[in-house]
Amino acid sequence: MCATTWLVASSNSFSGALPLASCLVLPFVPLFSAFPLRSPSLPRGEYKLVFQVFSAFTTIASFLALAVELQYGGRLPLIGTLPAEAAALVFLGLTATVVGLSQRSLAKRVVNALAVTGIVAKRLAGGAAGLFSLSFVATAAVWAFAVKQLVKPA
Repeated sequence: MCATTWLVASSNSFSGALPLASCLVLPFVPLFSAFPLRSPSLPRGEYKLVFQVFSAFTTIASFLALAVELQYGGRLPLIGTLPAEAAALVFLGLTATVVGLSQRSLAKRVVNALAVTGIVAKRLAGGAAGLFSLSFVATAAVWAFAVKQLVKPA
């Protein structure tokens, strides 16, 4: 239900104006999508994998929605808008926190590593200008941390 609400809110945005509901609803999606993983009767087999993957992706998506709101929205009290570099560092800090959590399943570690790998690839494809920023260095550090977490035993 939260995922559907988020999709409806996001799809009804105007050019240059992300709906605040998108940022407010999205954090509930990973919370509720991972609920079956916390229940006494855990899902088994492919069902468990589906919940783990969905939860991991929506966690990263909620961090991204917050970063976009911080950069473009200006609707969060006492914060307003942040420069792109600061919003990127907020996103990377939250992502690094999730990557560093103990007892993460292999599926969640793979999703984290793949997501950050995609970000690094996008930054590298952007040219040399973006490679000399604090956010790129932080992205590379989070990527190395995610890869390290990926190869560690569960």
